[in-house]
Amino acid sequence: MTNDVKEIFGSAGAPPAPPAPAALAAKVRTLAPSMTRSMQRVAEAVAD
Repeated sequence: MTNDVKEIFGSAGAPPAPPAPAALAAKVRTLAPSMTRSMQRVAEAVAD
């Protein structure tokens, strides 16, 4: 099995692990500028 397939489907049918909290916070902060101001406040609270 290639690494790409393992990342998508996990190994041995197991569900993939959730993203690390730091990675999720970084993604939220990256997307925040495209959000409305109220959504930015929610995103910042989630990222913190």
